[in-house]
Amino acid sequence: MTKKKFTAKDSIPIFFSLSAGRASFIPLDAVQVHEMLLTTAQAVYGAVCMFGLKFKLHHAVTLLILFLTQFFIPETRLTITYIFIALTFVELFVQRKNINVFRYFRSEVFGK
Repeated sequence: MTKKKFTAKDSIPIFFSLSAGRASFIPLDAVQVHEMLLTTAQAVYGAVCMFGLKFKLHHAVTLLILFLTQFFIPETRLTITYIFIALTFVELFVQRKNINVFRYFRSEVFGK
């Protein structure tokens, strides 16, 4: 197992806190918070789509269409975030019996 190498970007919150004189978070405005939420929702949806260890064409098309929409029409970003969250729950429900990733993980780790 390799250790994670400490990089310059890992030190940004540390130096920000040092310069503030106390432990603190990097302040984000509302747009940045929405961007973080959108990125997280999109990543979680993509991960859930692969729980069955298959990434189907309709998942790729959905991701592409929603990504392009929010890219070219920025005012839709919050709505698209909610769509990604809803699609994540729908995908979890649809794939509930086909989620193999946990079964494979358990068999690799515990040999069962």
